[in-house]
Amino acid sequence: MVYRNVLKWPNELLTEISHEVTTFDDSLQTLVNDMFDTLNVELGAGIAAPQIGVQKRVILLKCDSFDYENCDPYEKDPSILVAVNPVLELSDERRVWQEVCLSVPLVKGTVSRFRDAYMTYQDMHGNKKKLRTGWPLSGALQHECDHLDGILFLDRMPRKESLKAKREIFGFLQKQAKLLKKNNKKEKASSRCLQIKTKKNKTPKKFGKLKKKKK
Repeated sequence: MVYRNVLKWPNELLTEISHEVTTFDDSLQTLVNDMFDTLNVELGAGIAAPQIGVQKRVILLKCDSFDYENCDPYEKDPSILVAVNPVLELSDERRVWQEVCLSVPLVKGTVSRFRDAYMTYQDMHGNKKKLRTGWPLSGALQHECDHLDGILFLDRMPRKESLKAKREIFGFLQKQAKLLKKNNKKEKASSRCLQIKTKKNKTPKKFGKLKKKKK
């Protein structure tokens, strides 16, 4: 199992547009396996390659999290849908729901998504596939495909709610940074004390020749 660190907002890599996959080889298989392992460790319902720092158009979705029976099962888990180079066509009708994201810790947001989606994509071997689906899987597909274009659900939220969420995240990150700095200071202080004790406990070296005792 290979777990990859999930990038967190405001990491700039999350705003980049991903590249189309043109080579379907072992490296793609490795990427998908790593994404799958990372998704399981994070207990998520979906993940996109840019979230682990790879700018390729690949997404994974756990279909049973959205009450959908997967028609294109992944060999390691039949509930996982792997979509390479996905392209969405969306309906006009919308739905509003709450979204969360592995790359946006601690907050959730109200987002408007299109109700129905028609997706064309390729599997890991380059075979062309298509999928027509309704709500709520369609909403999850839109969320993951947004990552491929450098868009987070924060960007889809109403402006005031988005700013509030970003402030909350910044506040959390600042607290984390202060705590880390404090812990680092404690570790350095403990290290200095240990060095001082070690020096005091060292046996002093004897210099010169020992004098022979007179008989």
